[in-house]
Amino acid sequence: NVKQAIYAAKSVTVVVLINFWSLRADRARGLRDLAKILQDLFGSTAQLEEHAASIALGISQVPTSIGNKIINIDSVMGMLADGRGLPAREAQLVAILSNNIFIAHPAKDMDPNLGWVSLEELVCLLRGLKRILEPSNIFRTVLTPEDERALRAIVEELSRRVADAMKQNDFAAAASMLASLTKIDVI
Repeated sequence: NVKQAIYAAKSVTVVVLINFWSLRADRARGLRDLAKILQDLFGSTAQLEEHAASIALGISQVPTSIGNKIINIDSVMGMLADGRGLPAREAQLVAILSNNIFIAHPAKDMDPNLGWVSLEELVCLLRGLKRILEPSNIFRTVLTPEDERALRAIVEELSRRVADAMKQNDFAAAASMLASLTKIDVI
């Protein structure tokens, strides 16, 4: 379980992989999704900004060229810095993350003159990231929409049971169920 691993760790760094083609598709949907996922993971924009030096952003499936245009690290960084299709705040977050961007191919060496990093360079980059100390205080669990709906249904059912117990003067049962409800901070 990722949550248990994070809570048990003394420190963590974050590596995010995003597909090159999602950067280009659907008016930057991939970048919007990336910004949203990171904001959800870190719990707030302020936390994300504070720990940007602990995040490496890897771009996967980068072609060496599109048509007659060579694709290199500068062109990928330009796509990130562009921010078209993003709200201003999300564009700023993506621009901050572009400081630790890398492109690499897991199976073969690519042209380092184009900004591709070797496995050894990637390991050095990742080891050079600033470590997040006490990660359990930063990260939060992100609920999927389905999880959120299920949790809301549980809360509604518990609330109904508390009301029923109160109507029947079963205060011990109502108090017990209410104690369970108070453990849920935010949905």
